[in-house]
Amino acid sequence: MGRVVKVIFINALTSLILIGIIELVIRQIFPNINAQGEDFHLVETKKFIDTYGLKSNVEGYSMGAKIVTDALGFRIDTSLPPVNKNKHTIIVLGDSVSLGIGVGASDTYPFILQRNLKGYQIVNASCSGYSASDYFNVLKVLLSKMDFEGVIIGICLNDFSNISQSKIKTMLESDFRIRYPNTLVRFLKYISIEYFDYNQYLRKYSRTCRLIKKMVTDSSKNYFFADKQFYDNPGAGHFIAIELRKIYDLASKNRKWIVFFIFPYEYQLRQSSFRDIDITKPQEIISEIGSRENLDIIDLYSVFRRRIENPKLFY
Repeated sequence: MGRVVKVIFINALTSLILIGIIELVIRQIFPNINAQGEDFHLVETKKFIDTYGLKSNVEGYSMGAKIVTDALGFRIDTSLPPVNKNKHTIIVLGDSVSLGIGVGASDTYPFILQRNLKGYQIVNASCSGYSASDYFNVLKVLLSKMDFEGVIIGICLNDFSNISQSKIKTMLESDFRIRYPNTLVRFLKYISIEYFDYNQYLRKYSRTCRLIKKMVTDSSKNYFFADKQFYDNPGAGHFIAIELRKIYDLASKNRKWIVFFIFPYEYQLRQSSFRDIDITKPQEIISEIGSRENLDIIDLYSVFRRRIENPKLFY
């Protein structure tokens, strides 16, 4: 019995050492692979009516990049001077793209704007997972608390779709055995949920798992087509128009200018995707609404298509 235990221990130790060596090698060969996950202590629930936001004066990590917030709970670039109340202020609102998860603050577009717009102060009020309704709530609260001239809203294609959220809710309410019919998978999920969330741990710390996932799945493609389903719905345009009009009217009634920028998905920028004549349907729907409703909406697809050819920029 003692010999069996010794063999098991040696094999387990050898496996752990091998896994550690592989992880170190992967980190050296693929330094651009970011960790996943976000520090929970960064987020404050119901900060803006029913919308969550980042906590004030906090530091943490999101997708491997450091997030530092100011007294209002907005991400800051510590290499830039503090907020100057004598400067004209512009609010940037968006989701993870505008917040810049996985990217150092200095390399995010709000702070690139800050360095290039002399006489202006950029306040990044973005947060991961925000949607159109969240933009409305955040803007409504900020109008009562801050003095600013205008708002830049970075739109992602999933800002109007609740398909993903509905699927998650359905999964959470469904029977455990139905969700995970495979016995082994069900056992591993049970261990993860009840005892140790190893999946979250691996997402956050293991670059090897990130690389394997990237090699065997095409998340960018899957996300795009999942969110595109919403735009195939005949009522999508009407819903989007209502959401954008609410935000625009809120800003204009308070004498603030507002402009919307549409960010493309990485999958849309692949040369293999250019052959799909329907690839920019979501942007076309949103842009058409902008023209019809007299909203300032700028589609960045053509700009990104001309200039971005390296998929590593989307790691």
